[in-house]
Amino acid sequence: MMTWKSLIWCFVGLYTTLPGVSQAEWLLQDYSNTENLSNETITLVFTGLEEHSYVMLNWNLYLIDTWDGYNEELSYATDYWGFSVDGESYSWSFAAYGSMNSDVDTNPDDSGVKYQSGSSFYESAPVISYTDSIYYYDNYNGGWIFEHDSDTLTITFFAYGLQNIYDESWAIDELYIATATDAETLLSLGNLQDVSEPMSPAALFSFLLFGLWGRRPRLFKQGISVLPQNVGGEDVKNGYNG
Repeated sequence: MMTWKSLIWCFVGLYTTLPGVSQAEWLLQDYSNTENLSNETITLVFTGLEEHSYVMLNWNLYLIDTWDGYNEELSYATDYWGFSVDGESYSWSFAAYGSMNSDVDTNPDDSGVKYQSGSSFYESAPVISYTDSIYYYDNYNGGWIFEHDSDTLTITFFAYGLQNIYDESWAIDELYIATATDAETLLSLGNLQDVSEPMSPAALFSFLLFGLWGRRPRLFKQGISVLPQNVGGEDVKNGYNG
């Protein structure tokens, strides 16, 4: 005869074999730095990672005020933003004063939306605009997946060539990072910003009473260190979206 205890363990065993559950691991959930930054960096260091082969990142990007992209004929048009994974840099010129498809803009994501004063987004944004312009990328470039199998990981976000914080600045929010043993597991999760929190004991009993259907896979959380730095690297490389 099946007891409540054996039934619980039966459901636990079923839950941990669902796609994306046992193979994926949280490194970071909902990290934000919405202080206006100029030619500065955000560096996140992870240690003691479990065995994995891939890492996935999702975040939102704010480009604030008059980014001019890159134009060799204009001394002020040297505006780059990017990120690096274990020292491998991916950076692009951004022109946020008009069309993001400008010749001086090499950014791979054309989904940025410009908001100005009077719009609800602008008025509630967690950043400060000094010249009435915020370009916002929701889930920048649709996320990024990289091959990675080390037990340490360093992610750095940076900008360089900006004039000053009152003319050009940037910020990020809702940064999520996870690892897995295969890329398909991460892709099956979709945007990590939409993945549910790890399951609590109370949630387990809800599963027992109401079923597992429709629940998003869970990931397991790791620790994080944040290292302040000053200036981003200056190697401009093509971006890679796995």
